Amino acid sequence: MERQLFQNMSVADRIQMLKDNAERTEEFQYPRELTPDEILELKDELSSESITLSKLEEKKKESMAEFKAEIKPVKAEEQRILQLLRTRSEEVEEKVYLLADQEEGMMCYYNSKGELVHSRLLRQNEKQLRMVHSDTEKSN
Repeated sequence: MERQLFQNMSVADRIQMLKDNAERTEEFQYPRELTPDEILELKDELSSESITLSKLEEKKKESMAEFKAEIKPVKAEEQRILQLLRTRSEEVEEKVYLLADQEEGMMCYYNSKGELVHSRLLRQNEKQLRMVHSDTEKSN
């Protein structure tokens, strides 16, 4: 069995000779060895595809950075809202009005709506040393 037939003929003549001498034809799948020229061509194609892929990867990286920058404030706001819902309260900083309740010994903090937002014991320097009662003053 010869490895190659009709090599000294043109492609068209070779195909005609193969048809004339064949018992039949059929479709058949097999691995064909690549020629050195085909290998060089594929290497060039691979190089070109690698460069294109590298550019696309860089573009993807830039797009992802932009995308992350766009998502970051939305996620932060989502977390803030979730925290508010979870705790059912929010931290605020505003002017409050401190009113001393000498009878109870407490300093009461009220916001501008008149709501008590905090209270604590009076400090020593906040306590009145002597309570002035209007009833006592009238009788003296």
